[in-house]
Amino acid sequence: MNRFTIPDEPIEGGTRRRVIDARAVRQEAMTIYWLLKEYEDTGLEPEEIKELLNSYHAVCKAHGVNVTI
Repeated sequence: MNRFTIPDEPIEGGTRRRVIDARAVRQEAMTIYWLLKEYEDTGLEPEEIKELLNSYHAVCKAHGVNVTI
């Protein structure tokens, strides 16, 4: 999975949140939009996707196929 956010950085006494450049956010906005649209077009809920992935792993394991996603 590609990350679209900037992770916080643990520092002594707390957490440092990086400042983001608004221009960079605008550049990525359409990429994020199209990825979200692609997901929504599946019509699946997150739990349904998790169930499919679990079933896929079970079938692979039953056939001796080692899969890592």
